Amino acid sequence: MVKIVVGETGVGDSQTVERESHVGSVIAVIVIGAIAVGGIWAAQAHPEWFGGLFGTGVATGNSTISGSVRSKGGTALVGAVVAIKGKSAAVDTTGRYTLDKILGGETYTVTAVAAGYVTSSQDVSLIYDGETKTVDFELEREPAVATWVDLHRFYGGGGNTHFYTTDKTEGDILELTYEGTEGKVSDPAKPVPAGMVVLNRFCGFLGDRFYSVQASSSPPAGYFFEKFAGVVFPPNISPVPSGAVPLYKYYRNIPPDHFYTLVGKSYPPYAYEGIACYVMP
Repeated sequence: MVKIVVGETGVGDSQTVERESHVGSVIAVIVIGAIAVGGIWAAQAHPEWFGGLFGTGVATGNSTISGSVRSKGGTALVGAVVAIKGKSAAVDTTGRYTLDKILGGETYTVTAVAAGYVTSSQDVSLIYDGETKTVDFELEREPAVATWVDLHRFYGGGGNTHFYTTDKTEGDILELTYEGTEGKVSDPAKPVPAGMVVLNRFCGFLGDRFYSVQASSSPPAGYFFEKFAGVVFPPNISPVPSGAVPLYKYYRNIPPDHFYTLVGKSYPPYAYEGIACYVMP
């Protein structure tokens, strides 16, 4: 509001001009408001006029794209999301989705996304408005990635044996003497990456632990499967992965004890038995 004072005693004139200015401001607000409301209506009724200025700018129509999203094994990927530009839909409990009210006469890139799976896209053309197309997806799992953790070494117990674990509290609970780490293995609680295998831990006489990539269902004589000790590269892998180092295996007969180390040398009275597997240093 503008206030203009005329003369030294122009109080009355000032008030008159002030009222007129106030009325003009009200009229201006009404006009501007009408324009704004009209603009919003136009943007909602005809979004294509504005090219995304007041939203996504995606025009609606009468076409539909629907289908299913499953894993390569056929499992419905509930909660996955399928999307085109400006529109998306969640996959229901039956593994299906529906994208409706799509404008025909265009080509759309349909993309399916699910946690833990490789994203996939397909192009689909809707020739005319009102057309219905089916687009199904079979998603592949994302490749497992190694999660490196320390392989801890302990020694002691009733049979004076070596004990290896990724969970340091195991050795502490058994009140064994901690001797450091022997490289890193991938976390056995995570998916096994391609080219790697599970290192199994078997328990035998007097607590002797035997660590091997052989099947957990086929323990050596006198041993039973105890747990997954880690995920490693097999001893016969070729070529050896970049950065990987051998974990050497030794054995003492009396009392029985398997000893594993990154340092390959003579350890009397232990006999060298070869490479157990490859790990990261």
